[in-house]
Amino acid sequence: MINEWSQWGNLELPGVSSAVLVARGREVLARLARRGIHIPSPNRLANAIQLTDALNEGHRLLSEGDIHGQRAALNAFRTLFEAFVIVWTAEERPRRVNPFPNERLAYLLQGRDGVQPGATDPARDIQFELYVGAYLVLCGLEARAIEPDYCTEYRGEVIGVAAKRVSSAKPAALRARLRKAAQQLRRNNLRGFVALSVDPWIPDLSGSTIEDVGEQFNDQLARAHAIIQDQSEKSAVLGAIIFGHWSRFEFSNGMPRLIWREPIQTYSFVEDEAELTSFVELHVGMRNRYENAVRELGHLLI
Repeated sequence: MINEWSQWGNLELPGVSSAVLVARGREVLARLARRGIHIPSPNRLANAIQLTDALNEGHRLLSEGDIHGQRAALNAFRTLFEAFVIVWTAEERPRRVNPFPNERLAYLLQGRDGVQPGATDPARDIQFELYVGAYLVLCGLEARAIEPDYCTEYRGEVIGVAAKRVSSAKPAALRARLRKAAQQLRRNNLRGFVALSVDPWIPDLSGSTIEDVGEQFNDQLARAHAIIQDQSEKSAVLGAIIFGHWSRFEFSNGMPRLIWREPIQTYSFVEDEAELTSFVELHVGMRNRYENAVRELGHLLI
């Protein structure tokens, strides 16, 4: 058995405009309404727009000592960003079979505005599933929204992708999510990948260079990597797609500056060098398509 990590990638938003985020959030609400989705009032997306608008207009100020306010702003920005990515992908990258059914998209409007570390939220679990679906589509894949969460084609085989959001840095919590994902795959007579959101496992990605960030990412995920490797003995699990999110405000002369990093890393369990070559070739093509799409999205947020 060969365990192969792909080269990790990092999405940064150095020039994102909070005013543009608000405009994109309103655009998302309009697009959801056009798709026939009921827009309740209030809702999580509208609340994120309201908070970000208040910051933009100076009605609410961020200060270095206001950790609660900073966390609320970061949650609002992330809500707006991920909703925009998901809905933009749904409309601008249509597929033969719709990977974003309305009953799932409606979860973008539900749930609590902010979730404390270690807390669970079904709406954000579904949001992560949708975000994984957007990632698959932006990689150029056909993704169907069926059990375990998505199905797509990989090396000529129909496989499943089980999306799991890990809300704790405890190893037992990660093992539990991996076990559940493997069970979902086996229950559907599929092999496949586990897509993991591992935010609690990466408390610091403050490195000043891309090399520093990559080293921090790998060091902090060393225990998670070992736990995922244990799954190589489970015939249903072909590998993992690891999603991280780390964002903070840095203050200079009282003015906040947003730092936003989203590393993604793919891990594949392969039997021999031929499978390894196939995985690398496939992943390089997927990564190139994804990075091209991210550049296009980035221009829409500046």
